[in-house]
Amino acid sequence: GDTYQNADDFDDDGIEDDVDNCPRIRNRDQSNSDGDAWGDACDNCTSVNNSYQSNIDGDKYGDECDNDIDNDGFLNYQDNCIKE
Repeated sequence: GDTYQNADDFDDDGIEDDVDNCPRIRNRDQSNSDGDAWGDACDNCTSVNNSYQSNIDGDKYGDECDNDIDNDGFLNYQDNCIKE
């Protein structure tokens, strides 16, 4: 059977995993709008550099660009207890 090696291309997009900015999601063009380490195809915040991909509420938006960071229904600027 197949084995996984360092030179493999897991997502089969033609970019080897060790240089692919989204090694598990196909993104042949390697677009990276915000210049962080994550390609747009797998970046949870494509418009803001967020190298750690932090997402405390587990929605599809990274904390750096999430209007309701704790997903409690209050926008961050109205929330008296952000991140809880």
